[in-house]
Amino acid sequence: MISFKDFYSCGVITAISVPCMLTHYTHKTYTHRNLSLYVNNILDIAQSVGYEVWYLGNNGGKCIGGCDRNIAHKILYPTDSFDGVMLPDIQHIIQNAQKRQKHIFIIAHQYGS
Repeated sequence: MISFKDFYSCGVITAISVPCMLTHYTHKTYTHRNLSLYVNNILDIAQSVGYEVWYLGNNGGKCIGGCDRNIAHKILYPTDSFDGVMLPDIQHIIQNAQKRQKHIFIIAHQYGS
């Protein structure tokens, strides 16, 4: 688990904050909400260096801003789900990766802010 302190969001809505957060942009340089469509994000980079990347979305659908556009492993949950619904899937993903000695990178997008 990585926790970032002194972190600034690019915006107050998911459509701006999530795509920006996963790229090299900062809250000052993310000047247009579609900038993330034209650069690789952390999911793309992790996948390109051999990680099995998973996007688990519990915030009403796919990853906004196309951040999951190249990712093969996605699980999207119904909009009325509590975040705990992701835990069995995360456990299963980790156990399978350990059996196969595979490196994994998981993004668990929780509901709301």
